[in-house]
Amino acid sequence: MVWEEVNGPLSKGALVLHLDGNTLNCDLDNLALSIGKRGTQKKLNAEIGPGQPELARAWVNIQNLEYMARVRKIELNRRKKED
Repeated sequence: MVWEEVNGPLSKGALVLHLDGNTLNCDLDNLALSIGKRGTQKKLNAEIGPGQPELARAWVNIQNLEYMARVRKIELNRRKKED
């Protein structure tokens, strides 16, 4: 896969999304890394639609930030319980 050739292997749960909705377009500018289970190609296509790569990249970034915030909140709650 083009993404892995440049960036290395994907971590568990990560997906590479095609920003323009065309899964045959594997140009690096058209690819974005999505972490967590919420950012799927199907959901991206449904919410953004094809042909809007800039908006799609912003959507992927928001999904990733929301995922990281949820993970961080879980970690903080665990630490509070341990103390």
